Amino acid sequence: MLLGLNLVLIALASDGWTLAAALFIAGVLDSTGDIANNAHGLRVQRAMGRSVISGLHGVWSVGAIVGGLGAALAVAQGVPMGAQLVTTGVLIVLLSAAAGVLARLPATTDADETATAARAAGRFTLWPFLAILGVGLGGALLEDVVSTWGGIYLVDIVGAGADTAGTAFIVFMCALTVGRLVGDRAIDRWGTGRMVTVGAIATAAGFTLALAAPWLWTTLTGFVLVGIGIATMIPSAMEAADRAPGLRAGVGLTISSLVMRIGFLAPPLIGAVADASSLRVALLIAPIAALAVIPLARVTTRAPRPAARS
Repeated sequence: MLLGLNLVLIALASDGWTLAAALFIAGVLDSTGDIANNAHGLRVQRAMGRSVISGLHGVWSVGAIVGGLGAALAVAQGVPMGAQLVTTGVLIVLLSAAAGVLARLPATTDADETATAARAAGRFTLWPFLAILGVGLGGALLEDVVSTWGGIYLVDIVGAGADTAGTAFIVFMCALTVGRLVGDRAIDRWGTGRMVTVGAIATAAGFTLALAAPWLWTTLTGFVLVGIGIATMIPSAMEAADRAPGLRAGVGLTISSLVMRIGFLAPPLIGAVADASSLRVALLIAPIAALAVIPLARVTTRAPRPAARS
C-alpha cells in the first residue's frame, strides 16, 4: 500500500533530488513487498502440495505487461503523467488492501511445521547455497538484459525503426509470462533442476541466435527463446533458497532476493562495455551467464511430484 502511495510522491517531485529520493523509497518498498509476496506464495505452495510459485511469477509478468500497455495508452491519449501516477497509485492501494484481507493463512500449518522441522534437521552448507544464489543472480541478470537493452539492440544493431523498438520487450515478456504460467506443471512433472538446466540451454541458444544473426525476426525469435528459457529460474532459485537447511524460515528467501537485486545492476555494466567496444560484444555476457547456470542448476533440484494413482 505504501508503494502505491509513493507514486503520488513521484508525481509531485519538483526536482531531480526529490525524484531520486522518491524512487529510492520505491525500491525499498518494492523489495520488501517482493519478499513478503514470495514468502506467502511458498506457504501456499507447501499447503497445496504442488508447485504454484512459477504461476505466481507469471501473474507478476502479466502485471508488467498491463502496466507497460497502460502507460503507453496514457501517453498516446495525452494523459498528464501526474494524473497517471496518482490513478495507478490509488489502484495499487485498493488491490493491496483487498489482497491483504483475502490472503490470510493460519499462523502455522502442517506443511509449515514439516518444512521448519526439515530445515532444522539439516546442516547449513555454504557452497550449495551460493550455487542457489548463482541461479537466481543469473536469472535476474538475463531478464534485465533483454528488458533494458533489447529495444536498443533492435535499433542500433538490427537497424529496425524506433517504432519497432518496443517489440523486443513485448515478445520477451509475453514468452516469459507463458513460460511461467505453464512452468508449474512442467516442474511437477520433471523437477526444478531439469527445468532450470533446459531453460539455461534455451536461453544461451536464444542469445546466440540474436547476436549471430542480427535480423529482425531472428532476433525476436531469440528473445522468445530467452523468455521461455529463464521463466522458471528465479522462482526455482527462490524456492530452493527458502528450503535451504540450517536457516530460519524466510532467511534464505530474503538473501536470495537481495542477491537478485544486485543482478539488476548488470545493464549499466553492459552499457560501459558497449561504449568501449560495441553492443554486440557487450551482450556476449548474456549467453555466457546462461551457460554458467547449467552446472549450478542441480542445487535447485526438487523431486518431481509423484503421479496421482488412479
